[in-house]
Amino acid sequence: MTCAKTIVILTVSLMCIHCSSDDDAGPNFPGSTENEVSLLFNGVDGHGTAGDISSTLGNPVDVFTISIWFRAMGAPAADATMLHLNPEFETGRNSMQVRLYWSSPTQVAFHVTPDFEGDPGATLTAAVAEPQEWNNLMLTFDARAASGNVAMYLNGDPVDSGDQSTTLTAVGNIVFARAGADANFFHGYLDEVAFWDSRLGSEEIKAVYNEGKPKNVRFDIPGYESANSVKSLWRMGDENFTGEENVSDLVGGNHFTIVGGGTFEPETP
Repeated sequence: MTCAKTIVILTVSLMCIHCSSDDDAGPNFPGSTENEVSLLFNGVDGHGTAGDISSTLGNPVDVFTISIWFRAMGAPAADATMLHLNPEFETGRNSMQVRLYWSSPTQVAFHVTPDFEGDPGATLTAAVAEPQEWNNLMLTFDARAASGNVAMYLNGDPVDSGDQSTTLTAVGNIVFARAGADANFFHGYLDEVAFWDSRLGSEEIKAVYNEGKPKNVRFDIPGYESANSVKSLWRMGDENFTGEENVSDLVGGNHFTIVGGGTFEPETP
């Protein structure tokens, strides 16, 4: 009888080795994010500035995908900006611009142009039904495509596309939650921001969205095989926490420092 009991105990123990799920896996487990915090910007002066665009996407830039998770606090102000590439017009106003901002309290806009003064570029929009809930936007650009070079996806679904086939000359920095020189601050949460140097297809975009629960894009998962083209990943406090004022780029080393009102909060998609 004693031997029989021992066998039962060992069997249960061995079975439990295989009972862990993605939710309790470590942060480096493929497909698991361990997403425990996000970054809340105060909408007054809070923002973050990473290094040069070229540090993430190279130069020139003819293709990229961007993913960003966001949740607004209250009704977003018009022009409140969640992400801005080259906001201070380094090398002049005839330089590139990529900007993701609120064009109204319930609509986001994505603008990309190779020449802010001389070329209108493309501006895409998406209606956001619940701005105060977590949403995901994915933005794609491919100057080499015959048409539909720029596309916008909201929560895994395509919402708008346009033409802008001119390659971008990478100048300026990558800025979070602010536009221009201390203007149009975003009040809300940002999380799991990623840049790829490739254009993800619709199936991969759905896999990244994952029905509203972010996956760790540094690892391939079913439906997504572009981990090797991720160039920057800011997890907004998760996985490599280096202080209350720092956000690590876990792939490209393009880290940023929080300026003004920005705090890590246990609020995630």
